[in-house]
Amino acid sequence: MDKKLRILFLEDVPSDAELIARELRKAKLAFSSERVETKEAFVREIEKFKPHLILADYSLPTFDGLSALAIAQEKCPDVPFIFVSGSIGEEFAIETLKKGATDYVLKDRLSPLVPTVRRALDEAEEHIKRKKAEEALRQSQVEYEDLYESAPVAYYSIGVDGLVKRANRAAENLSGYSVEELQRLKIFDLYAEESRAKAKELFGRMKRGIGWESEEMMYKTKDGQKVYGLLSVSPIKDENGRVKESRSVVVDITQRKKAEEKLKEYQEHLEELVEERTAKLEDTMKDLKKEVDERKKAEGLIKMQNERLKELDRMKSEFLSTAAHELRTPLTSIVGFSEILLKRKLDEERSNRFLRIINEESVSLAGLINDLLDVSRIESGKGFKINKAPTDLGGIILENVDLFKSQTDKHTFEVNLPPDLSKIELDKDKINQVIENLLSNALKFSPKGGSLTVSVDKTDEKVKVAITDTGMGIPEKDLPHIFEKFYRAESSSIQAIGGTGLGLAIVKYIVESHGGKISVESKEGKGSAFSFTLPTKSTRKKR
Repeated sequence: MDKKLRILFLEDVPSDAELIARELRKAKLAFSSERVETKEAFVREIEKFKPHLILADYSLPTFDGLSALAIAQEKCPDVPFIFVSGSIGEEFAIETLKKGATDYVLKDRLSPLVPTVRRALDEAEEHIKRKKAEEALRQSQVEYEDLYESAPVAYYSIGVDGLVKRANRAAENLSGYSVEELQRLKIFDLYAEESRAKAKELFGRMKRGIGWESEEMMYKTKDGQKVYGLLSVSPIKDENGRVKESRSVVVDITQRKKAEEKLKEYQEHLEELVEERTAKLEDTMKDLKKEVDERKKAEGLIKMQNERLKELDRMKSEFLSTAAHELRTPLTSIVGFSEILLKRKLDEERSNRFLRIINEESVSLAGLINDLLDVSRIESGKGFKINKAPTDLGGIILENVDLFKSQTDKHTFEVNLPPDLSKIELDKDKINQVIENLLSNALKFSPKGGSLTVSVDKTDEKVKVAITDTGMGIPEKDLPHIFEKFYRAESSSIQAIGGTGLGLAIVKYIVESHGGKISVESKEGKGSAFSFTLPTKSTRKKR
């Protein structure tokens, strides 16, 4: 333990306390201490001194060690409590340990004191780390459940017997059945007759461990209506490699199919109209040309609409695939390493390394889930609010730069702030999210290192923040689309870095919600400069 210890002595004999302290100093332990001998002083110093370690005599004139142990367990349960007593029988020693004491040492045999203290402090520190990791895991599981239930697409967990094991609210909306009703059905009961044979064929492939993406299927709702869905399935295997269930994602494409049918009807109608008018106006070349031109224009519009629909399908499918991968990767690490920690007794170094991995993957998963939730709130227009207050923009920038400095030794940072940068009206958390996202991207897309510069320029009307890096840059053809939802550049080097393509879309929404604008300048292989403006005076943007 590197930090200076605070040790609380519960001891009525000052010379005994000094003897114990001398033994600890001989081992070169750096510490400060307080000595108390009454219950009132003991309670006061626990709250005021906040000790890292309590060393207590078993018996005092007006107080006893077991009572002190009970108080410590209530007020500071993570602090090691060691009895250091002149005489303590084996029966009493066992009783103290049963009641929660960390250990005990005899005053006339102090040689085990230092190893006992070191071991107790190490165990306490490990316990605190484990609690933090458990809380992070619990929080990530809560957020995953929230994402699962609030997702706009239908999720199903299907057993190898074909029974629905789990479904979310979107699945209820798509099928018309409640979750309880779905769990009494086989998955084949949800398909329309036209898709049932195909569903059974695909289910057989799933049981052999073969997944697939974007299969168009027809479903039948509880009230008999037919709806269309784009089905993707991932088999889930047990530790022996056998398929135990599958995870199915269904995107409702009913409206798209109806739009395609409307377009087809419209096209047929146009063809009939052209034929009719061509027959009537055979003798008038001018009118014939006009009709042909109208037909070509209509066909062009139809082609454009079809291409746009295909592009939307591609982007949605790519996003579902990317999001599933990005969610599965940290979850695999969290589940895998936590199972190892639960089932195997490991040395301290490996345990700490596994806990660090779990913590890092939990933070990564939480960030991805927050992005997905933000996009969901933006899409629905609910839950994503801008709350402005006078805020120190420079402070936000400096805090983020310090954070990212601590995460890299390959990059240099430069910050240029005007001396008269006063507070402005903005949502601190949201603008912090903008700065954090842009700095994170600058580091991620400068994998070999380089320089990062954050500059702020101020006028009477607005402030401009620019974040410049010397990384890989953005291909010119991708620049017009970089702030679109789900968009990711097709460059192989950029694709290798990963991500869902949501961060910059959220950043753009936050900046524009503040009445500002965001832009980017970049040259492939030379780096990028993202800049955004914010009004210095309070504005209310109508949305």
